[in-house]
Amino acid sequence: MTIEIGIAGCGWAGQRHGEVVAGREDAAIAAIAEPEAATRTEYATAWDVPAEYADYHEMLRTAELDAVVIALPHHLHEDAAVTAASQGIHVLVEKPIARTLPEADRMLAAAADGGIRLVVAESARYEPWTDAVDRHLAADAIGTPLFATMNRLADYGGRYRYDRSEWLNDPERLGGGPWLLNGIHAVSVVRSWFEETGAGRPIHVTATDARTPSFEAPTDMEGSVGATIAYESGAAGRIVIGVETPHCDRFNDVRIHGTDGTLVVDQGRRQLTVHRPDEPAATETIGDDDAFERQAGAFLDHVRTGEATRSAGRRERDSLAIVRAGYRSMDSAQAVRPDLLE
Repeated sequence: MTIEIGIAGCGWAGQRHGEVVAGREDAAIAAIAEPEAATRTEYATAWDVPAEYADYHEMLRTAELDAVVIALPHHLHEDAAVTAASQGIHVLVEKPIARTLPEADRMLAAAADGGIRLVVAESARYEPWTDAVDRHLAADAIGTPLFATMNRLADYGGRYRYDRSEWLNDPERLGGGPWLLNGIHAVSVVRSWFEETGAGRPIHVTATDARTPSFEAPTDMEGSVGATIAYESGAAGRIVIGVETPHCDRFNDVRIHGTDGTLVVDQGRRQLTVHRPDEPAATETIGDDDAFERQAGAFLDHVRTGEATRSAGRRERDSLAIVRAGYRSMDSAQAVRPDLLE
């Protein structure tokens, strides 16, 4: 079965998705929607797409699609997903699922009403290193995870700026700043280490932000963020999102401390090491499979068979709930309970 897919938005993310789908034998790009004429023509030609549209509404109404990849600015996620659901079109929507929880909840409701599958393109859940971590945790390599830290560091060169798309610099269309844009990846991954190993539900989020006076960014936008997610079991995950961190690639590491040992990931060197008491450290090299390719395969399997996906809409709605609780914690200087689905 060849799944006919539409690509809504041909910016950086849309291009990555389009390249992957165009190279698969079990799917085809039936249409693209992109307001910039030159970009639209370029990728319609590159991917040999039979139909191109300036308006994603028209594509969703008129093209014969099984599924759509929504790679649009965040403020358009809800509208595009609801429109697709009304046409019976399955949805893969770029992360975050939406800017706010009401937007995300309306998307989930529309998906249920339309009988379609809604999945979030959370590529971090399909990175080879996250697979390696999941495998070791499932094998009880370090016992029960108790505390974890994850650094997602970058150096923005003194100012918040994304040259690839102007809307990424607009807090209103974006829905926030680095904590939403980059933190959502870390939140989704860290959740898996605890919620899939018996820690229960997140009970509160504590977050603080830091920004030097010389760092150029929109008024009130957060800079670097440190956030802790606490769980019912007493376990906790600590996330650091850095935007003013020179030599950052040396320090994007993960440490998961368990009852029987510690697991360390050095993402720069693509190495995972397990440390256990009275045993030599065991190190392995992590693969370099493409996360977008693996994500596409998982989505297509989900559409065809309903096979479980790591980034279902309901799950990633709760990742957004944790991010939004982090913002409330920054504002209030208090621990905040996230608004999770029952």
